[in-house]
Amino acid sequence: MTDAKTPAEHAEQAADAINALNHATLSPSYEGGGWWWPSDTYDVIGRLDRMAGGLPQALEQVGMLLAGLDEHGHVGSDHGDAPARLEATMAALGDARRAALQLQRALARAHSATSALTYKEAADAPRDPVELEERIAQDHDDFVADRHADIDAEAFELGDHHGDQD
Repeated sequence: MTDAKTPAEHAEQAADAINALNHATLSPSYEGGGWWWPSDTYDVIGRLDRMAGGLPQALEQVGMLLAGLDEHGHVGSDHGDAPARLEATMAALGDARRAALQLQRALARAHSATSALTYKEAADAPRDPVELEERIAQDHDDFVADRHADIDAEAFELGDHHGDQD
């Protein structure tokens, strides 16, 4: 397949798409937003499963380029430590590939599990669509706030202190 974009441009486009997805899934949207029904989660998870399924190959091909360049003596380092940096890069790419495989498997399980989920109106649900949307949005906001606190705690435990650069 011929494409005018570079691999880095494709990676940037994928990152931008995930960023857009994060914004689009912030709050439920009944009015044409495509983010209201259990089937919407099924569709999104399925597409994320597909995306994650391609990551191992992309990561392997990044490593193959570096290995091929190195084999012909074309990899250097601004710090004079190319072999150590190349070894660290290849090890990290291997870790990322294994994590991507694990991510894809988990998404495949989630996709399968959501396949039978349907929308069920709660007995105490407001009948007015605006009130219902407001109630669901508030429940969602409460859930997101709790989940963000959990994610921040997990990131802190893993040493990701937002903005730290290696």
